Amino acid sequence: MRRIQGWSGHRRTPLVAAAALVVLGGAVALGRVDDDVRGLIVPSQALRRDEARIQELLRISTAGAFFLVEGADEGQVLAREEALRARMPIPGVAGLMAVSAFVPSPARQEAVLARNREARPALAKGMLDAGFRPEAVASAQADLATGPLTVGAFLGTPFSIPLRPFWLGPTGRGFASVVLPTGAPDAPALARAAEGLPGVTLVDKAASVTGLLAHYRRVATWALAGAVLLVGLLLGVRYGAASTLRLLAPAVLGMLAALAAGTALGYPVTLFTVMALILSLGLGVDYTVFLRERDAAGTSALLGVMLASGSTLISFGLLALSHTPSLRAFGITLAAAVLAATLTSFLALGERA
Repeated sequence: MRRIQGWSGHRRTPLVAAAALVVLGGAVALGRVDDDVRGLIVPSQALRRDEARIQELLRISTAGAFFLVEGADEGQVLAREEALRARMPIPGVAGLMAVSAFVPSPARQEAVLARNREARPALAKGMLDAGFRPEAVASAQADLATGPLTVGAFLGTPFSIPLRPFWLGPTGRGFASVVLPTGAPDAPALARAAEGLPGVTLVDKAASVTGLLAHYRRVATWALAGAVLLVGLLLGVRYGAASTLRLLAPAVLGMLAALAAGTALGYPVTLFTVMALILSLGLGVDYTVFLRERDAAGTSALLGVMLASGSTLISFGLLALSHTPSLRAFGITLAAAVLAATLTSFLALGERA
């Protein structure tokens, strides 16, 4: 205890602490922020192989992004699907699975039927010359006399089974359908494809959850900064400005050391990282306050800090062994912050003889 107290009272100690803050701050500046929800879990290699094989066989996308097409009636939905399909090719998209690929819009069907009806006499003669039976010719003539194909009639055929989930039908705002991109779609390219098309909305589940995580990470970061200021204010009221720097420095050094360790290990800053820093702030300040309010000998306070720090490292530090990236990053961040705060908590000893 006397040796540690000597380190705390040495005139070079504040300079060393300030230099450590600068070095660790520079290391933190090299880190990166990544809120992508897909980075929170790592599926097994077997699941990845199965997913890739299914995607290859069915030519479907597993990105979780699709287009929601809405309209006042069935014909408007089909027309808007056709407008979206007209924007192909889209980078990374092999094709678009849509009902309009098999049931064109009424306007398009009418235009084609009008041209075919004009060619009805030539069609009948050509079919007879080619050897078709008269009943087949009569059936073709009858088909030209019918109206356009409807979605309901198409969905009633066995051929429509794969596309039935894509037609949502009547909704509270009219009619709606889903258009699914196949291949390996690029999210920005999908967003550009939907720009300017009325009634067409890109629904990207992964992007929406990622945006939500980014929002809460920013909120948590501001909350952490506010917590540091609030704790510093309370410490200043109780111990004065000079003591506040000594009491708060270990917690700040611990947070910077944790971020620097994450940068060195290749872990990005996420919402869970900031949550671990918030927890480490409270622990680091507790250690310095315990040492500041120690008894005359100080050994019991030092023993208490070491035991508290050790139990925290054993409990939360075990999360660093998790196979889930978010839990592993949380454990590493908290363990590094608590360890650094514990090793520098002796700064609080220099204020009393």
